[in-house]
Amino acid sequence: MEIFYKAYSKIVQDKKYYFVKKIAHFPEYKQLDDLLWGYGMHTNFNTACDIAEINSEKVRLRLYAETQEVPTEKVAITAKLINIYTPVKHQKNFLQFLLQSLTHIQHKFIGLHSKTAG
Repeated sequence: MEIFYKAYSKIVQDKKYYFVKKIAHFPEYKQLDDLLWGYGMHTNFNTACDIAEINSEKVRLRLYAETQEVPTEKVAITAKLINIYTPVKHQKNFLQFLLQSLTHIQHKFIGLHSKTAG
């Protein structure tokens, strides 16, 4: 079994958070994936390491240095927006819509009334 560590920082709601991971790797078992042995997240780096149960000062110093590194390459992300909504036909104004609705109701009422009267 081998233990390795990963660390990074991220700004969340204007606060810098530290994320540390303690990962177990089993090279003797090819079919077995790596196992997350410990995970910590906190605004204080040492508290994040305490949560993940990383106790070695040497490892903590190396991980802290990793969190301070700024990525040198920028990744370009391209996306295409797809409209999934069908456009809705809007009425020109509310009064026009109301008059059309009342006229429609009036025609239905007159049609029903004339059938029963005759």
